[in-house]
Amino acid sequence: MFNSCVFACSTGVQLLALLVPTLISYLLDENAISSAPQVSRNLHDFALQNLMRIGPLYPAAFKTVISAAPELKTRLESAIRANQASNKAKAAARQAQPTVQAAPTIKLKTSFF
Repeated sequence: MFNSCVFACSTGVQLLALLVPTLISYLLDENAISSAPQVSRNLHDFALQNLMRIGPLYPAAFKTVISAAPELKTRLESAIRANQASNKAKAAARQAQPTVQAAPTIKLKTSFF
């Protein structure tokens, strides 16, 4: 039983050692996001969402992979910070927009004389 756990844990780290760097390679630099094509931004968002999901699911293996390559950690942290800043800016913009009611397009006559 113990040997299979060690094998499974080792295999998990090996799989994440392949997946995490690949996903991180798709992350865009925070300065390049605004000028990047839509396809690249979509790939960036997809990779970041998956990394944010994988980390909490497999914290020990994820930490092992990230700690093995400091440049991966730096790039991931930068992407997370940029994403959080973008989300805050979008939320602030939504709150700042006043709700304007459109004038009715059909005017009703109230005088029947």
